[in-house]
Amino acid sequence: MKKTKSVARRGGWTVKAALRSMGGMLAALSLHASLPALHGSAEADSRPKKIIVLRSGDLPYYSLAVKEFVDTLRARNVLFAVEDRTLPREEERGAFLQELQAGLPDLVFTVGTPATIAVFQKKTLPFVYAMIMDPPALGVNTGGAVMETPPSIQLDFLRAHFPSFKRVGVIHSSTRNADYVRLLKETRTGECSIVEVVADTPQELDRAISSLVGRADCLLMIPDSQLYSPQFSGQIILQTIRLGLPLIGVSPSYARAGALAAVYPDYGDNGAVAADVAAQYFGGQALSSIPPQWPRRTRYAVNLIVAERLGVPVDEKILDGADEVVR
Repeated sequence: MKKTKSVARRGGWTVKAALRSMGGMLAALSLHASLPALHGSAEADSRPKKIIVLRSGDLPYYSLAVKEFVDTLRARNVLFAVEDRTLPREEERGAFLQELQAGLPDLVFTVGTPATIAVFQKKTLPFVYAMIMDPPALGVNTGGAVMETPPSIQLDFLRAHFPSFKRVGVIHSSTRNADYVRLLKETRTGECSIVEVVADTPQELDRAISSLVGRADCLLMIPDSQLYSPQFSGQIILQTIRLGLPLIGVSPSYARAGALAAVYPDYGDNGAVAADVAAQYFGGQALSSIPPQWPRRTRYAVNLIVAERLGVPVDEKILDGADEVVR
């Protein structure tokens, strides 16, 4: 059914090792009503930790992350009580964050980029995060779970399912993602080569993508929320199709919209990874000493319509393991 991969922690933005081994959607999550105030009994501190879950919005995959965050903390025998909140409109956020601060939470679990930025800028609330990309671009360098597929997993996917893609095109900023590109180069094997093009703004992507024609067999997107702005995603997809350059995206939405495929972290796992960071914090480790963490499980989607249009062969193996197949 769904194939996943596990990878080691993203310590100091380097991959320690890549392991080779490979829930139902929550319809409604009401943590106030459904969760008991206390979980487990092994922690020395008998007072339950007060945790505020702060979502960036009301999205189904946020619920998957929250559910596994709660379940994982419970499995770690952490005693806690949860209050589930959603970030309000920008004009209401100042008073809202003051209210959160007044409640003296032991930890805020931020889900998504807007909630993470709001709490980070507050500076006075301890927090762990999930469902964000490229934390350093936001100024965040503390512990949490990033929505980024490790370079080794990206290249493993291409090697297993698109072995003809020997020249992998990568567009990156001159000031961001140097470590990610370096890791791509370090983990490539055999005849695979990384073809780099620099673009510092979304407006430069047109030129950058065109420059890869004849030099790269595909374009592999890397985590860069500033360069790959959502408002330019349609332009990127249309241009790659027009130029006959297969695009490997960073989320299933790209595969649905016209990328050949996408490799992305498991949403629930993102919450579980964040819970492990929270457990370390409750165990006495400073959040500032815990680096952003890689996902442990990944998924992928493939678009057969685009594969046929671009003349890219697709075998049954990729279809068997895909989380989504666009036909």
